Amino acid sequence: MRFLLHWQGLTDNRVEGIRGTGVVLGRLAGFSISAAAWEAEVLPARVVAYTPDLLDGLTVGGRYVWLRLHLGQGGKALIRTTPIAILRREMVALWRPDGPIEASGLSFRAGLLLELLQVRGARFFDDLVSDSGLLRIEVATALGELVATGRVTARRRRGNAPLDPIDRAGCWDALPASSTSVEPASPAGTERLPGRTGAPTDQTLWLSAAPDLGTRTGPAALA
Repeated sequence: MRFLLHWQGLTDNRVEGIRGTGVVLGRLAGFSISAAAWEAEVLPARVVAYTPDLLDGLTVGGRYVWLRLHLGQGGKALIRTTPIAILRREMVALWRPDGPIEASGLSFRAGLLLELLQVRGARFFDDLVSDSGLLRIEVATALGELVATGRVTARRRRGNAPLDPIDRAGCWDALPASSTSVEPASPAGTERLPGRTGAPTDQTLWLSAAPDLGTRTGPAALA
């Protein structure tokens, strides 16, 4: 027990600053706990003078992401008790369940937003509203569904992204699929959006029919 407490930085070896916060997150990779507990209990207990700016510095540029790993825990709404993990982006695929992360099982609106994020890149909430043509309440509901199924994350913007209202949670981004996922090849003669593989879905057809809105991405100014 003494070794475990020391390894977790809970004795006299608490860390400091943004680098120390990254060390703590590395030790806790794959650990899921309620969204509220991360900044109320877990990080302050291990980082000297912890402030939200430290986690912001690691997540706003996309180096670290929060997500739901264990989809059987909690409901479909993101609330304070929703268990989430915080991982380095390149480690996400290793922690996800095997198999492709596709839009099957999602509502049409959630599938549309997932396809939009995968094809056109990260977007702020207002970008998702304008790019999808959905109502704000429809986008909020669909994002909640995507969070609940572990398909998207939000880059923080000086706040607690998992607990902020969805329209103020930062820049939304699709999470990478598992390391073993392989998408099927497209049937001959089918149309695909640039940069995508796989057979066209209702969502890709919807997006391909939409006007070209360019490749602007929210995080470009944040990275």
